[in-house]
Amino acid sequence: MSRYVKIGLETGTYGSGTPASTTAGVLVTSVGDPVDRAPIIEECISGYVANSAYGGALRIKGTLEGSLRPVQMKPLFEALFGSKRLDSGTTTYTLGMPKSLVMEVGEQVGDALSMETKYKGVGISGCTLEFNPKEIVTARFDWIAKNFVNGAFNAPSSYTTEDPVVFYNAVISIGGTPATTVKSLSLSIDRKLDEEQYTLGAFDLQRLTINGMTDITGELTFSEMEYTQYKAAMTGNSAQTTIAENNPLGTVALTITCTDMSNPGVTNLVISMPVTVYTDTDRTIQGMNEIEKKVKFRVVGSGFSLAVKE
Repeated sequence: MSRYVKIGLETGTYGSGTPASTTAGVLVTSVGDPVDRAPIIEECISGYVANSAYGGALRIKGTLEGSLRPVQMKPLFEALFGSKRLDSGTTTYTLGMPKSLVMEVGEQVGDALSMETKYKGVGISGCTLEFNPKEIVTARFDWIAKNFVNGAFNAPSSYTTEDPVVFYNAVISIGGTPATTVKSLSLSIDRKLDEEQYTLGAFDLQRLTINGMTDITGELTFSEMEYTQYKAAMTGNSAQTTIAENNPLGTVALTITCTDMSNPGVTNLVISMPVTVYTDTDRTIQGMNEIEKKVKFRVVGSGFSLAVKE
Protein backbone atom coordinates (compact mmCIF):
# COMPACT_ATOMS: atom_id res chain seq x y z
CA MET A 1 0.00 0.00 0.00
CA SER A 2 1.37 3.40 -0.98
CA ARG A 3 0.08 6.94 -1.38
CA TYR A 4 1.77 10.19 -2.38
CA VAL A 5 1.35 13.81 -3.42
CA LYS A 6 3.69 15.53 -5.86
CA ILE A 7 3.56 19.22 -6.71
CA GLY A 8 5.24 21.68 -9.05
CA LEU A 9 4.56 25.11 -10.52
CA GLU A 10 2.69 25.02 -13.84
CA THR A 11 4.16 26.54 -16.98
CA GLY A 12 2.51 27.62 -20.23
CA THR A 13 -1.16 28.48 -20.48
CA TYR A 14 -3.43 28.02 -17.47
CA GLY A 15 -4.37 24.37 -17.10
CA SER A 16 -1.64 23.08 -19.42
CA GLY A 17 -0.70 20.43 -16.88
CA THR A 18 2.96 20.95 -17.74
CA PRO A 19 5.19 21.45 -14.69
CA ALA A 20 7.98 24.03 -14.93
CA SER A 21 10.29 21.35 -13.49
CA THR A 22 9.86 17.78 -12.32
CA THR A 23 7.15 17.55 -9.69
CA ALA A 24 8.46 16.76 -6.23
CA GLY A 25 6.97 14.82 -3.35
CA VAL A 26 5.58 16.65 -0.35
CA LEU A 27 4.87 14.83 2.92
CA VAL A 28 1.23 15.26 3.97
CA THR A 29 -1.05 13.76 6.58
CA SER A 30 -4.22 14.02 4.49
CA VAL A 31 -5.47 15.04 1.08
CA GLY A 32 -9.04 15.45 -0.12
CA ASP A 33 -9.83 15.77 -3.82
CA PRO A 34 -13.59 15.66 -4.48
CA VAL A 35 -14.66 16.02 -8.11
CA ASP A 36 -18.14 17.51 -8.50
CA ARG A 37 -19.59 16.96 -11.98
CA ALA A 38 -22.53 19.27 -11.05
CA PRO A 39 -24.99 17.59 -13.44
CA ILE A 40 -27.58 19.68 -15.25
CA ILE A 41 -30.98 18.06 -14.91
CA GLU A 42 -33.75 18.48 -17.48
CA GLU A 43 -37.29 18.23 -16.16
CA CYS A 44 -40.37 17.67 -18.28
CA ILE A 45 -44.05 17.72 -17.41
CA SER A 46 -44.49 14.35 -19.11
CA GLY A 47 -42.76 12.30 -16.40
CA TYR A 48 -42.35 11.87 -12.66
CA VAL A 49 -38.54 11.83 -12.78
CA ALA A 50 -35.95 13.85 -14.62
CA ASN A 51 -36.06 13.43 -18.38
CA SER A 52 -32.26 13.60 -18.86
CA ALA A 53 -29.00 14.67 -17.26
CA TYR A 54 -25.83 16.22 -18.62
CA GLY A 55 -22.44 17.08 -17.19
CA GLY A 56 -22.39 20.58 -15.76
CA ALA A 57 -19.70 23.04 -14.66
CA LEU A 58 -16.80 20.92 -13.41
CA ARG A 59 -15.93 21.83 -9.83
CA ILE A 60 -12.73 20.50 -8.32
CA LYS A 61 -11.74 21.79 -4.91
CA GLY A 62 -10.02 20.05 -2.06
CA THR A 63 -7.66 20.26 0.87
CA LEU A 64 -4.06 19.34 1.56
CA GLU A 65 -2.78 19.13 5.14
CA GLY A 66 0.54 18.21 6.65
CA SER A 67 3.22 19.10 9.14
CA LEU A 68 4.79 22.46 8.29
CA ARG A 69 7.93 21.84 6.24
CA PRO A 70 8.81 25.25 4.76
CA VAL A 71 11.24 24.06 2.08
CA GLN A 72 9.06 21.21 0.79
CA MET A 73 6.07 23.56 0.70
CA LYS A 74 7.76 26.36 -1.23
CA PRO A 75 5.73 25.70 -4.43
CA LEU A 76 2.54 25.89 -2.38
CA PHE A 77 3.57 29.20 -0.84
CA GLU A 78 4.58 30.60 -4.23
CA ALA A 79 1.22 29.63 -5.72
CA LEU A 80 -0.58 31.13 -2.72
CA PHE A 81 1.31 34.43 -2.55
CA GLY A 82 2.10 34.85 -6.25
CA SER A 83 5.24 36.95 -5.93
CA LYS A 84 8.73 36.12 -4.68
CA ARG A 85 12.26 37.45 -4.48
CA LEU A 86 15.53 35.60 -3.89
CA ASP A 87 18.32 36.91 -1.70
CA SER A 88 21.31 34.90 -0.46
CA GLY A 89 19.50 31.62 0.09
CA THR A 90 16.28 33.21 1.33
CA THR A 91 13.06 33.15 -0.69
CA THR A 92 10.61 35.85 0.40
CA TYR A 93 7.00 35.59 -0.71
CA THR A 94 4.74 38.62 -0.95
CA LEU A 95 1.22 39.08 -2.24
CA GLY A 96 0.74 39.27 -6.00
CA MET A 97 -1.43 37.48 -8.53
CA PRO A 98 -1.72 33.78 -7.58
CA LYS A 99 0.11 31.19 -9.66
CA SER A 100 -1.04 27.73 -10.74
CA LEU A 101 0.37 24.34 -9.85
CA VAL A 102 0.36 20.81 -11.14
CA MET A 103 -0.55 18.34 -8.40
CA GLU A 104 -0.32 14.57 -8.71
CA VAL A 105 -2.11 12.32 -6.21
CA GLY A 106 -1.26 8.61 -6.35
CA GLU A 107 -2.53 5.52 -4.59
CA GLN A 108 -1.59 1.86 -4.77
CA VAL A 109 -3.64 -0.81 -3.03
CA GLY A 110 -2.05 -3.89 -4.55
CA ASP A 111 0.57 -4.76 -7.14
CA ALA A 112 -1.94 -4.44 -9.96
CA LEU A 113 -4.30 -1.91 -8.38
CA SER A 114 -3.04 1.67 -8.61
CA MET A 115 -3.66 5.03 -10.23
CA GLU A 116 -2.43 8.61 -10.29
CA THR A 117 -4.61 11.65 -10.80
CA LYS A 118 -2.88 14.73 -12.19
CA TYR A 119 -4.72 17.93 -11.39
CA LYS A 120 -4.09 20.77 -13.81
CA GLY A 121 -4.46 24.48 -13.17
CA VAL A 122 -4.36 24.11 -9.39
CA GLY A 123 -4.81 27.33 -7.46
CA ILE A 124 -4.19 27.64 -3.71
CA SER A 125 -7.18 29.56 -2.42
CA GLY A 126 -6.20 29.63 1.23
CA CYS A 127 -3.80 28.47 3.91
CA THR A 128 -4.12 28.02 7.67
CA LEU A 129 -1.18 27.54 10.00
CA GLU A 130 -1.79 26.20 13.51
CA PHE A 131 0.75 26.65 16.31
CA ASN A 132 -0.25 24.68 19.40
CA PRO A 133 1.74 23.52 22.44
CA LYS A 134 2.85 19.88 22.56
CA GLU A 135 2.27 19.52 18.81
CA ILE A 136 3.95 19.74 15.42
CA VAL A 137 2.89 22.90 13.58
CA THR A 138 0.32 22.08 10.90
CA ALA A 139 -0.31 23.68 7.52
CA ARG A 140 -3.62 23.26 5.70
CA PHE A 141 -4.06 24.39 2.10
CA ASP A 142 -7.38 24.78 0.28
CA TRP A 143 -7.17 24.38 -3.48
CA ILE A 144 -9.19 24.43 -6.68
CA ALA A 145 -8.32 22.99 -10.07
CA LYS A 146 -9.30 23.38 -13.71
CA ASN A 147 -9.30 19.74 -14.77
CA PHE A 148 -7.55 16.39 -14.31
CA VAL A 149 -6.21 13.34 -16.10
CA ASN A 150 -5.81 9.85 -14.68
CA GLY A 151 -2.57 8.01 -15.37
CA ALA A 152 -0.06 5.48 -14.11
CA PHE A 153 1.18 5.31 -10.53
CA ASN A 154 4.59 6.99 -10.26
CA ALA A 155 5.71 7.55 -6.68
CA PRO A 156 8.50 10.02 -5.88
CA SER A 157 11.88 8.33 -5.54
CA SER A 158 12.72 10.46 -2.50
CA TYR A 159 11.66 13.49 -0.48
CA THR A 160 13.59 16.60 0.47
CA THR A 161 15.28 15.95 3.83
CA GLU A 162 13.62 18.36 6.23
CA ASP A 163 12.25 18.20 9.76
CA PRO A 164 8.85 19.71 10.50
CA VAL A 165 8.43 22.80 12.68
CA VAL A 166 7.62 21.83 16.27
CA PHE A 167 5.91 24.17 18.74
CA TYR A 168 9.08 24.91 20.72
CA ASN A 169 10.87 25.95 17.50
CA ALA A 170 8.35 28.74 16.93
CA VAL A 171 8.68 32.13 18.64
CA ILE A 172 6.00 34.83 18.47
CA SER A 173 7.30 38.39 18.74
CA ILE A 174 5.03 41.34 19.49
CA GLY A 175 6.49 44.72 18.69
CA GLY A 176 9.90 43.11 18.20
CA THR A 177 9.96 41.46 21.63
CA PRO A 178 9.60 37.66 21.95
CA ALA A 179 6.41 36.87 23.86
CA THR A 180 6.40 34.32 26.67
CA THR A 181 2.64 34.32 27.31
CA VAL A 182 1.34 33.07 23.94
CA LYS A 183 -0.17 29.61 24.36
CA SER A 184 -1.30 29.13 20.75
CA LEU A 185 -1.69 30.98 17.47
CA SER A 186 -3.61 30.40 14.27
CA LEU A 187 -3.05 32.30 11.03
CA SER A 188 -5.30 32.13 7.97
CA ILE A 189 -4.75 33.57 4.50
CA ASP A 190 -7.72 33.71 2.13
CA ARG A 191 -6.80 34.83 -1.40
CA LYS A 192 -10.43 35.04 -2.52
CA LEU A 193 -9.88 33.03 -5.69
CA ASP A 194 -12.73 33.35 -8.18
CA GLU A 195 -14.38 29.93 -8.40
CA GLU A 196 -16.90 31.09 -11.03
CA GLN A 197 -14.59 31.65 -14.00
CA TYR A 198 -16.79 29.72 -16.44
CA THR A 199 -17.45 30.88 -19.98
CA LEU A 200 -19.51 29.69 -22.93
CA GLY A 201 -17.85 26.93 -24.92
CA ALA A 202 -16.11 25.14 -22.03
CA PHE A 203 -17.18 23.21 -18.92
CA ASP A 204 -14.13 23.88 -16.73
CA LEU A 205 -12.49 26.95 -15.18
CA GLN A 206 -10.94 29.22 -17.78
CA ARG A 207 -8.80 31.51 -15.64
CA LEU A 208 -7.07 31.73 -12.28
CA THR A 209 -7.79 35.09 -10.71
CA ILE A 210 -9.03 36.74 -7.53
CA ASN A 211 -12.42 38.20 -6.74
CA GLY A 212 -11.98 40.35 -3.65
CA MET A 213 -9.47 41.58 -1.13
CA THR A 214 -7.18 39.05 0.51
CA ASP A 215 -8.10 38.37 4.14
CA ILE A 216 -5.26 37.67 6.59
CA THR A 217 -6.66 36.90 10.01
CA GLY A 218 -5.80 34.91 13.09
CA GLU A 219 -6.18 34.36 16.79
CA LEU A 220 -3.79 34.51 19.72
CA THR A 221 -4.48 32.63 22.94
CA PHE A 222 -2.66 34.17 25.91
CA SER A 223 -2.07 32.74 29.36
CA GLU A 224 -3.72 34.45 32.32
CA MET A 225 -0.42 36.28 32.98
CA GLU A 226 -0.90 38.52 29.93
CA TYR A 227 -2.48 41.90 30.65
CA THR A 228 -0.77 44.42 28.36
CA GLN A 229 -1.83 42.92 25.02
CA TYR A 230 -5.27 41.95 26.27
CA LYS A 231 -6.01 45.48 27.48
CA ALA A 232 -4.60 46.89 24.23
CA ALA A 233 -7.04 44.68 22.32
CA MET A 234 -9.96 45.76 24.53
CA THR A 235 -9.43 49.52 24.49
CA GLY A 236 -7.00 50.18 21.65
CA ASN A 237 -4.28 51.23 24.08
CA SER A 238 -3.01 49.25 27.07
CA ALA A 239 -2.56 52.48 29.04
CA GLN A 240 -6.23 53.42 28.71
CA THR A 241 -9.04 52.16 30.93
CA THR A 242 -11.76 52.73 28.35
CA ILE A 243 -12.13 53.23 24.60
CA ALA A 244 -11.18 56.76 23.56
CA GLU A 245 -13.51 59.02 21.57
CA ASN A 246 -11.65 58.32 18.32
CA ASN A 247 -12.42 54.60 18.81
CA PRO A 248 -8.87 53.26 18.13
CA LEU A 249 -7.91 49.65 17.55
CA GLY A 250 -4.85 48.16 19.16
CA THR A 251 -2.09 48.00 16.55
CA VAL A 252 1.02 45.85 16.84
CA ALA A 253 3.71 44.25 14.71
CA LEU A 254 3.62 40.45 14.86
CA THR A 255 6.44 38.17 13.74
CA ILE A 256 6.61 34.39 13.74
CA THR A 257 10.16 33.03 13.69
CA CYS A 258 10.81 29.30 13.32
CA THR A 259 14.16 27.54 13.66
CA ASP A 260 15.49 24.39 12.03
CA MET A 261 15.25 21.24 14.16
CA SER A 262 18.42 19.86 12.57
CA ASN A 263 20.34 23.12 13.07
CA PRO A 264 19.45 24.56 16.48
CA GLY A 265 19.29 28.33 16.48
CA VAL A 266 19.25 28.60 12.67
CA THR A 267 16.14 30.35 11.34
CA ASN A 268 14.31 28.67 8.46
CA LEU A 269 10.98 30.52 8.38
CA VAL A 270 9.91 34.08 9.19
CA ILE A 271 6.36 35.39 8.83
CA SER A 272 6.19 39.18 9.11
CA MET A 273 2.96 41.03 9.89
CA PRO A 274 4.15 44.63 10.43
CA VAL A 275 0.69 46.19 10.68
CA THR A 276 -1.70 44.04 12.69
CA VAL A 277 -4.85 45.25 14.41
CA TYR A 278 -6.66 43.54 17.27
CA THR A 279 -10.33 43.04 16.43
CA ASP A 280 -11.97 40.90 19.15
CA THR A 281 -11.35 39.68 22.68
CA ASP A 282 -12.76 36.73 24.56
CA ARG A 283 -11.94 35.77 28.15
CA THR A 284 -13.07 32.49 29.73
CA ILE A 285 -13.10 32.13 33.52
CA GLN A 286 -14.28 28.74 34.78
CA GLY A 287 -13.90 27.59 38.35
CA MET A 288 -10.28 27.78 39.42
CA ASN A 289 -8.97 26.77 36.00
CA GLU A 290 -6.42 28.97 34.32
CA ILE A 291 -8.01 31.93 32.58
CA GLU A 292 -7.68 31.85 28.81
CA LYS A 293 -7.53 35.16 27.02
CA LYS A 294 -8.19 35.05 23.29
CA VAL A 295 -7.52 37.91 20.92
CA LYS A 296 -8.42 37.90 17.24
CA PHE A 297 -6.39 39.96 14.81
CA ARG A 298 -6.30 41.11 11.20
CA VAL A 299 -3.31 42.07 9.07
CA VAL A 300 -3.75 45.33 7.14
CA GLY A 301 -1.58 47.62 5.05
CA SER A 302 1.55 46.46 3.27
CA GLY A 303 4.59 44.50 4.30
CA PHE A 304 3.07 41.08 4.97
CA SER A 305 5.56 38.42 3.90
CA LEU A 306 6.71 34.85 4.42
CA ALA A 307 10.42 34.07 4.07
CA VAL A 308 11.90 30.57 3.74
CA LYS A 309 15.60 30.17 4.40
CA GLU A 310 17.58 27.17 3.14
